[in-house]
Amino acid sequence: MSKKRKIEEEHRNFQKEWTDKYCFIKNGEAIICIICNQSIGVPKEYNLKRHFEKKHKDFNDKFAGDFRKQKITSLLKSIKCEQNVFKTFSDISKDSIEVSFEIALLLATCSRPFTDGEFVKKCLKKASTKLCCSNCVTKFEAVSLNRMTMQRRIIDMSSQIKGKFSEVTNKFVYYSLAVDESTDITSTSQLAIFIRGVTSTFDVYEELLELCPMKGQTRGSDLLQCLLTCLSKQQLDLTKLIGIVTDGAPAMIGRENGMVSLLSKHRLKLGIQTKLKNYHCIIHQQNLIGKKLGFDNIMKYVISVVCFLRSNALNHRQFKEFLNEIEAEYSDVIYFSEIRWLSRGKVLERFLALIEEIKMYLLDKNQPIDNLENSQWLCDLAFLTDISAHMNTLNLKLQGKNLLISDLANNILAFQVKLLLFQSQLEKNNTCHFPNSHSMFEKYNQQAITYAEHIHKLQLLFKERFKDFDTDKIDFRTFANPFEVSYEHSDPTLQLELIDLQCNEELKIKFKEGNILNFYKCLQKESFPELIERAAICSCLFGSTYICEQLFSLMKLNKSVHRNRLSDENLVAILKLNTTNFKPDIASLVSDIQVQSFKQDNKF
Repeated sequence: MSKKRKIEEEHRNFQKEWTDKYCFIKNGEAIICIICNQSIGVPKEYNLKRHFEKKHKDFNDKFAGDFRKQKITSLLKSIKCEQNVFKTFSDISKDSIEVSFEIALLLATCSRPFTDGEFVKKCLKKASTKLCCSNCVTKFEAVSLNRMTMQRRIIDMSSQIKGKFSEVTNKFVYYSLAVDESTDITSTSQLAIFIRGVTSTFDVYEELLELCPMKGQTRGSDLLQCLLTCLSKQQLDLTKLIGIVTDGAPAMIGRENGMVSLLSKHRLKLGIQTKLKNYHCIIHQQNLIGKKLGFDNIMKYVISVVCFLRSNALNHRQFKEFLNEIEAEYSDVIYFSEIRWLSRGKVLERFLALIEEIKMYLLDKNQPIDNLENSQWLCDLAFLTDISAHMNTLNLKLQGKNLLISDLANNILAFQVKLLLFQSQLEKNNTCHFPNSHSMFEKYNQQAITYAEHIHKLQLLFKERFKDFDTDKIDFRTFANPFEVSYEHSDPTLQLELIDLQCNEELKIKFKEGNILNFYKCLQKESFPELIERAAICSCLFGSTYICEQLFSLMKLNKSVHRNRLSDENLVAILKLNTTNFKPDIASLVSDIQVQSFKQDNKF
């Protein structure tokens, strides 16, 4: 037995009678004399006896018989009281640190500056003096909320979550990436990398992998190097990378020097033969289609009128007051923003709703209103408003986190079918799905058939833009509903498994419960190996970079013009806490911090 283990064994076998004979007690791992509070390293009886006889040899003479027992009891009570005092300090300190972590988490998730912690403390102290007892005021004083403490707390929680996620990534059977790049307030290019992985038990995780600041150029090779460094740091296997989705920028998807092309070449050099599924973000493509609807003359005039009404302060005040006086449906028009996905439809809808009021105000200001009295222009405006509203509805369905790519593809397919319906109805002069056009066409006796060709043009744009999804639509359909897929027209490797699946009544019941991932969890790998593998691939694929766009909104909210010196480390920590599905284990973090007693002004 080693010396260390021998000492531990002697600690465990500490004799109770040694307290009566030599006035020693066991306190945790230490052996303490209750007379002088000195501890003994090795709790052997010889050491205890030597200490007692050398330093307290007159103790037995002063206190004999029952009086000695009373004195030992008194000393024990005294030392326990001292321990309880420190225990109270310790408990208060732990509670204070835990509250400090909780408030730091709130500051991070609410995108507030670190210095707001001091403001929160002032509020707590002010409230506690009115609502709580004096003892509670002391507890609030002990909570450290200065800016440096808030910064450390946020970084500690972020680091803990990274550690938790690293444990999960080792279990991934496949994963895909969503990559996008944007510039922050200091002109630093930030590369956002999100990962979506699936385990063998069909647990899907979608997390921020890294936000990489790029100080120099942002060529495809630079983006690739940054991506590979991030994957290497996380010890992610490139053979498990099955797909990547980007925003479609040339540096991302360039045929020769784009990041995705260079990544595919790099995988081939490593001997990875699996083809990388590369998608252009569904939402970006849908938004690009919206810009190619035509009717540029409509949008140009609407934007010019909106700018006239809102860019001049006097005009804006008078217009709002005018709308208030006549009790209009809306109190103002909306500015147009090219980068906002829903802006076009919202601006047109508000403009059309206030068109009579706008006409009256422009007349009063001696502004030309030729277009607002042109029947053809008004009919075009109504049609553009209606089709933009349909596009906005589709856009909203494509937004969100943790969406399966099969659901996104189904929404695109459904809209393409709707376009076929719209075209056939407009050719028959039926405008039931175009309410604004219906009223405007009736007012000016306009034929709806003239707009059917615009719907046909929209169909062709959708077909061209989403052809990369068409190549995988059979796999998406099989994943989403394997019971409705024809096994005769399926891949030969799947046919026998589909027959077994479609003839199993228990699995049909499980599928009807609604959760597709739970359904695949209950499949046996021995019976459906090919189906499970393809389902794992589909479940981990990204369909859009929505999650990256959401991150950039948070980035600009946190690293703003008033907070532009926020360091990259602190920015990543804040964004990690904002986007993660993991919850920080605050109790564990508190236990790792050395707790100490405090004074009123201490900060730790």
